[in-house]
Amino acid sequence: MTPKFVTSSEYSMTTPLTHMGERGGTSLFNSFGSAPIAAGSTDKDEKKVPDPSFVDEIENVTAPAGRNIRMSCTVKDLGAYRVAWMHFEQSAILTVHTHVITRNPRISVSHDNLRTWFLHIRDVQKEDRGRYMCQINTANAKTQIGYLHVVVPPSISDTQSSSDVIVRENANVSLSCAASGSPDPVVKWKRADNSTININKTLAGKSTSSNHITLSSCVIERLKRAFTLLFSIEIALACKCTSPYLWFSQHQKLLTEWEGPRLELSRISRVDMGDYQCIASNGVPPTMSKRIRVSVDFPPMLQIPHQLVGAPLGSTVTLECSTEAHPISLNYWTREKEMIHESHKYHADTQRADVPYKSHMTLEIRNVEQASSHSTSV
Repeated sequence: MTPKFVTSSEYSMTTPLTHMGERGGTSLFNSFGSAPIAAGSTDKDEKKVPDPSFVDEIENVTAPAGRNIRMSCTVKDLGAYRVAWMHFEQSAILTVHTHVITRNPRISVSHDNLRTWFLHIRDVQKEDRGRYMCQINTANAKTQIGYLHVVVPPSISDTQSSSDVIVRENANVSLSCAASGSPDPVVKWKRADNSTININKTLAGKSTSSNHITLSSCVIERLKRAFTLLFSIEIALACKCTSPYLWFSQHQKLLTEWEGPRLELSRISRVDMGDYQCIASNGVPPTMSKRIRVSVDFPPMLQIPHQLVGAPLGSTVTLECSTEAHPISLNYWTREKEMIHESHKYHADTQRADVPYKSHMTLEIRNVEQASSHSTSV
């Protein structure tokens, strides 16, 4: 049966939507009144006609946004009474009998021989969620309520979440991840390479590890010295733990995962540089994630493993130097303040390490002739 769209004014439904949450109450169908009495019938005959009643409870429905849903209301002994569907939260009459009252084109009504009444909603949206009432227009209105829960997969707002950041070493960094969905998603933070996260432990939030780290859960090396230093300066204590925590200090702790919409990184260092992922999930696929790159700038540093190297005359010797810098520095070798260029005598090479701020430099000197001084510059 194709539903007929009509306006509520055609039914002169002036009765306010009161008592909507009760089993009985003022009928919303006052224009229809009670079921008509057949010609020639008496009050005595009318009393023999059973009142309509509900057969089953309305089943709650859970559906992802965008799906089509159907809610059913089964009655018996309806006779000449009418059945209507209403949205409680919106205080809106949706359908009356076979007529569609609402102007929402996604809503329709159908029935199975006037016994089971179906409310159809196409392409359900988040605003469609709530309580739906099926009511029979008896003198004391009979009502049943079912709940439609619309689940929405998580999404992350780029405009309200943090973007890539560049900070100086030892600064504090705050990253935010604005996630939405229904039900509300849980936000977790991880590093893209699964390395540890340096957390300010005074921050309100929680670790997703199975055990919270405490002094009693670790075997602390050099216990007496550690306790002395703990209350005077900030120092990392070496621990052997079964949980994902690796180190912790008076104001910091390292873990592999953090739960919460904000991630606070205290006194960030070069080892904290990299990609951080905020992952939003609420049990409705797909899970969403956003990657935020944290870059830490610091001046160049040099490390020379062997400052004095000896070699026989005429042999070949290799000098080594390790550098750390971000942004990446310009590295070169010098001799007596003159830059060394590639030649038959010299061969310079620079290898990047796995971490973005480290590099390893080598200088190969062929046919060593006499004592000389070579240095590296960044």
